[in-house]
Amino acid sequence: MVYISRLSDGLPAHFYAGLLNVGDEVMQINSTAVSGLSLDDVFDMIATSSKLTLQLRPTSANVG
Repeated sequence: MVYISRLSDGLPAHFYAGLLNVGDEVMQINSTAVSGLSLDDVFDMIATSSKLTLQLRPTSANVG
């Protein structure tokens, strides 16, 4: 399982408001399931993509 652990790229925190939250589980990256992939594989997918589409499962703390 892969989770969002931090949001830190120099952008203001409100940039991600409602989109990404610490604790959200990453289910897919660019329509590819990440279940069973190593963290290195997931990192490579993110680092080499010019455009990212993420499918997330919100952490229960973020579900209204």
